[in-house]
Parts: sequence; C-alpha cells; structure tokens
Amino acid sequence: PTKPEIPKREAKKTGGEPDCSDSVSDDRVVQQYQDQLQSMATVITVKTTNLHLTYSELTISAWWFAGLVSVGILIEVGGSLAH
Repeated sequence: PTKPEIPKREAKKTGGEPDCSDSVSDDRVVQQYQDQLQSMATVITVKTTNLHLTYSELTISAWWFAGLVSVGILIEVGGSLAH
C-alpha cells in the first residue's frame, strides 16, 4: 500500500517581490487573534450562563427530592408507630 500524496500549495505569483514586512504580518496576526478571542469570549459567556442555570436547577431538584424522601420516611415511621 502506498501513502496518499498530500497536494502541495502553489506559490502565489506576484508581479514583484512579496511584501514580507514583519510588522505588517505581525499586526495582521495580532488583529485576527484578538478578533477570534472576542468572538470566543461571547460564546463562552453564553455557555457559562447556561451552565450556572443548569446547576442551579439541579440543586433545586436535589433539595426537593430530599424533602420528598424525608416526608415519605416520616409517613412510614409515623404509620408503623401507630400500630
């Protein structure tokens, strides 16, 4: 079995020397990085809010369940003491 070949990217043909200015490419990278962080921060904020709500509802459900179990135990114990 032969390995599949990975296609090589063709070099971009320009009329002259390519602009390899470090400051221009650094600024572009930094701007893209900041844009990505900003969009991710929005998504993270929404997900964090949803997680807080989920855990709050789970905690409330656990307390209600514990209360119902306690009432059930009291009913059983009270019923057995009456006999």
